Amino acid sequence: IYNIKQRSSLDGMTDASTHPLLGATVDAGRLRLLSIVGSGGFATVFLAIEVATGHKFALKCLPFASQGSEAFVLQCIELEAHLRVNDHPNVVTLHRVFEHDSYVFLVMDYCAGGDLQGPREQGTICQFMNNDVLIKRIFTQVLDVVAYCHSVGVYHRDLKPNNFLCSPDLSSVYLTDFGLATLHAFSPQFRLGSKSYMSPGTHPHIFVPV
Repeated sequence: IYNIKQRSSLDGMTDASTHPLLGATVDAGRLRLLSIVGSGGFATVFLAIEVATGHKFALKCLPFASQGSEAFVLQCIELEAHLRVNDHPNVVTLHRVFEHDSYVFLVMDYCAGGDLQGPREQGTICQFMNNDVLIKRIFTQVLDVVAYCHSVGVYHRDLKPNNFLCSPDLSSVYLTDFGLATLHAFSPQFRLGSKSYMSPGTHPHIFVPV
């Protein structure tokens, strides 16, 4: 799906608030970048529209990384991990990958329902209250997709509400962002992921014995 070529350093990643590609057309004019829907330390996620059809996609934008660098290896692992589980109905579909200027773009489904963190932040958490059917449906899907990932040797390592995107009617959730994933069941690395969702004892600056 993607032939990785020579890359430049990740150090040149542009602040998402002033990203130079916002509003531009990419992929030989097939996609227009409409807005920024998310950003992190090394990536920006755009809402894009397919010019010919009007179909919307989420485009994850990564800067090129030099071949053999740590960033290059991490990008390769992210792609391989996502592709291993891409056929599961509760994984955000990765359609293809392309290059534009000094960036790599991952073309994925756009989930208009936001993420599972949204209801708490937006004050709409009441839709879950006393709604056992909805809670069971979502929680079952979360368990199923995580179990599937583990069954094919993919370990996400950043499971949190923000990384589960939702359909508009909350009937389905979709796991996304495999940027910290590993393909090894046992790893010497630790204290990875988001601090607020780490297990007690893994981060000494957060969990202090009483």
